[in-house]
Amino acid sequence: MPGEKILIFRRPFAVALIALIALFTAITWTRSSWRGQLPGFSWFKVYQKTELTKMRWAIILRDTKHALQKAKRVVTRVEKTPNTLVLVIGESMTSENMSVYGYV
Repeated sequence: MPGEKILIFRRPFAVALIALIALFTAITWTRSSWRGQLPGFSWFKVYQKTELTKMRWAIILRDTKHALQKAKRVVTRVEKTPNTLVLVIGESMTSENMSVYGYV
C-alpha cells in the first residue's frame, strides 16, 4: 500500500530530524560564545531583563512622585512673605561660618 510506505519514510525522517536538533543544541551549548544565542534561553533572559527594568522604573517613578509631592508641600505655599531658598556650597560648612552669609 502506498500509505504505509509514507509512514515508514516519515518515522525515520522525524527521528533523524529530532536527533539532528538535539545534536545541534548540544554543540551550541558547549560553545560558550553560542550559549546565549539559543532562542529558548535568550528570549527567557530578555523577558527577565525587561521585567527587572520595568520594576526599577516603577520604583523610580514612585520615588519621583513622592519627592514631587513633598517639594510641593514645602516650597510652593502662596504667601505674602518672600520664599527664598539659599543654597550655600562650601568646602567646610559649619554653623559658625553661616554668619558670613547673614545668618545668626
